[in-house]
Amino acid sequence: MQASVMNKEELLTSAEVCRLVGISYRQLDYWVGPGAVESPGRKGLGSGQRRHWTSEDVRRLKVVASQIREAQMILEAFSNGSLWREAVA
Repeated sequence: MQASVMNKEELLTSAEVCRLVGISYRQLDYWVGPGAVESPGRKGLGSGQRRHWTSEDVRRLKVVASQIREAQMILEAFSNGSLWREAVA
């Protein structure tokens, strides 16, 4: 784990964050690209720099991942017709 400290809190690498949140690095990178999530350890740094994440970032990412999974389950239920049948019954 990185020895860097931000506000006396240990920072996590992207690999550690992905493991904790249950997402791939590609997914994390996709969310950072359009600004859906922000990596505070990367502000003002050029390309090729490592991102560093706080425990608060991990908490936020877990919420985002949970909401996306829930939305996917709802879409899947609508696509197979089960929610539609319940709504009109």
